[in-house]
Amino acid sequence: MNISLTDELKAFVDEQVATGDYTTSSEYVRSLIRREKERHSLRTELVESVSAGFSETPTEAYIARVQQGLDHVQNTELPETVSLDDLRNYVRAGIESGPGAPAEKVLDRLEDRYRALADRQD
Repeated sequence: MNISLTDELKAFVDEQVATGDYTTSSEYVRSLIRREKERHSLRTELVESVSAGFSETPTEAYIARVQQGLDHVQNTELPETVSLDDLRNYVRAGIESGPGAPAEKVLDRLEDRYRALADRQD
């Protein structure tokens, strides 16, 4: 597989390798792909965990409460790994804590948080 990058992106990749955190540009790109794969997996797991147990599509009101729960999680110190049951408990606590926030905003925050956790593991 060959990937073409703009000069600006190539320079950025070269800078990342120069920091010593990566030995080659391929290693850096593989790291990015692993993080994106993990982000996708976490988002899928989150959606599945929120939807678990529903016999029909959740209502807008319920989704808003879940969004609020996720917003609450943003300000909660999380361990490096979170079980599905723990995640459900965080969501439940948020639902009970007040008004919601837009899902995309909340999921972006979660992605940032999990990306930071993944960065610490690399």
